[in-house]
Amino acid sequence: MAEEFVEEFEVRSLKSLEEIKNGYNLLAEQNDFLSNYQQYRSIHNKQHKLKIKKGIKKVPKS
Repeated sequence: MAEEFVEEFEVRSLKSLEEIKNGYNLLAEQNDFLSNYQQYRSIHNKQHKLKIKKGIKKVPKS
């Protein structure tokens, strides 16, 4: 009976470890996505500001 308990505990521990690893990998993927998205937004915002500045220069003075 004690051996069965130990085996079941080991199986549950392995499953828990696997779940933790899967959760960690998922978090890592989300973090990579977030940092890539932030880099994209940063570049996009810089380009947008440049377009606005260029647009202002083209407005004729009246």
